[in-house]
Amino acid sequence: MKYLGEFTLGSIDSLITNFVVISSALGGNVANDKYLLILFCLANCFGDGLSMAVSQYNNKSTEIAQKLSKNKSAFLSALVTFISFVIVGLVPIIPFIYYSNDEINIAKKLSILVTLVSFFIIGMIKGYYLKCCMTTYGLQTLALGSSAALIAFSIGKFVEQYNDIEETYDKSQEVQKTKSYSSQNLTQQNPQITIQLRR
Repeated sequence: MKYLGEFTLGSIDSLITNFVVISSALGGNVANDKYLLILFCLANCFGDGLSMAVSQYNNKSTEIAQKLSKNKSAFLSALVTFISFVIVGLVPIIPFIYYSNDEINIAKKLSILVTLVSFFIIGMIKGYYLKCCMTTYGLQTLALGSSAALIAFSIGKFVEQYNDIEETYDKSQEVQKTKSYSSQNLTQQNPQITIQLRR
């Protein structure tokens, strides 16, 4: 396959980036609105996909000019990268498109499942065309994607816990202010209480 590198680059990168978006949202417990997830992932697909395609075009143009890359078109190289990025990047959000917000928990589980399977399949395709062990390449790609998702999930979880701690602190401060305000009003309304306290 002439543009195998571009295909695997675009496919794996799009799966990882969108899976990271979903994983961080799950970790931060903010994945309850499927429309926001779909919006973020679509923006990532087209925005990052175009960015990668431009970078790939510039890279291949330089290689061709320096005669480091032969029998390849810089335009086709960029196009394959962009198309594979967009199409494969849609895989993690398909369950969210299909299921409603009421069934979002099912969508979350299916999204994780189909993404992990996609990692493995892409790795096997790469191994097949390179005439290497398909299972090994599949597992390597799966491990790469899973580790990135795990890091994103952990960061999302940390941010959620930090936010909970901050909210608890703010509430305690409000309670203290309320108590202080109440005691001031009480002493103002009853000056004798202040005199007794001083004695």
